[in-house]
Amino acid sequence: MALRQLIIVRPALQGTYASKSIQVSVDDQAAIGPWVSTLAARLGYPLVDSHGSPNIRVLSGSLS
Repeated sequence: MALRQLIIVRPALQGTYASKSIQVSVDDQAAIGPWVSTLAARLGYPLVDSHGSPNIRVLSGSLS
């Protein structure tokens, strides 16, 4: 079992300068897409934008 570090970043809201990020460890064998959406929902991140379109989460990382 190998763990990877996932960082979820929420961009700064209009009129603010600070973004918010959360770092978690994830097992390599976990289904990442659904897991990220579930985590985002539990943390209160919006799942859709003001027009009702789904927010897209971008995963990035480094191999080490």
